Amino acid sequence: MHCEISLYFSLLEEKKWSDEIRKELLPAWLRDSAHPIVQAGLAGLPAATSRVTDVCIFIDYKPVVAASSYALPRVMLEFGARSTGEPTSVRLVRCDIEEYIPGVSFPVANPRVMDISRIFWEKATAAHVYYAQGGAGLSDRFSRHFHDLVRLEEAGHLANALAARNIAEAVAIHKNSFFAEKDAAGNRIDYLADLRSGLTIVPEGNALNTLRGDYQRMLEDGLLLEDAESFDLLMDKCKKIQEQVKRSSAIEGKP
Repeated sequence: MHCEISLYFSLLEEKKWSDEIRKELLPAWLRDSAHPIVQAGLAGLPAATSRVTDVCIFIDYKPVVAASSYALPRVMLEFGARSTGEPTSVRLVRCDIEEYIPGVSFPVANPRVMDISRIFWEKATAAHVYYAQGGAGLSDRFSRHFHDLVRLEEAGHLANALAARNIAEAVAIHKNSFFAEKDAAGNRIDYLADLRSGLTIVPEGNALNTLRGDYQRMLEDGLLLEDAESFDLLMDKCKKIQEQVKRSSAIEGKP
């Protein structure tokens, strides 16, 4: 409990500095330092343009095929100063198409990326908020999070995520401070309490129907592979993930 209280006050101080950074320092840095670097990099690419806002740099490009109406031909670089992103590790990234075109050299990168367990809990808590709010205001392009949860589980990452309880609670405590939300009844969502009692991932009623429509638009726009599962099957898989999350929380809650 003492450590939890200390972390809470530490996050309050972090939020204070984060708010100050987002108010003045970050917009100035993006405008005067970061954006000119991006502009210089795009100088030889006439089909790409960029613009800057207080917390983001947007890069718009001309696609080589018809543009998707679901996901715009745009890259967003967000510098929000609200997430630690920890823990992280350096990972090798290759182009997916590389194995299909032998003899052609594709670029590789070794970025520092967020740990997969943290990605899981970020998405699981986001799905829980969608459920708690009845889908209000969060349905546009939101079904991708449920799709990602299933892909993470099928890739074998669920067990490690459930075992990483320290990461799960760090995400919950951080969101309580930086991403305050209210449920459909107007009550503040307590991420930490909900995590400990067991997150609910799968929505119901109108929220479920709205999510179904969003997922269908993603399928129709060809953003997923041709053998992408139906929405009902996707939700069945999410229910199984939800059961394991709740079972894990119940085990953690036992004295």
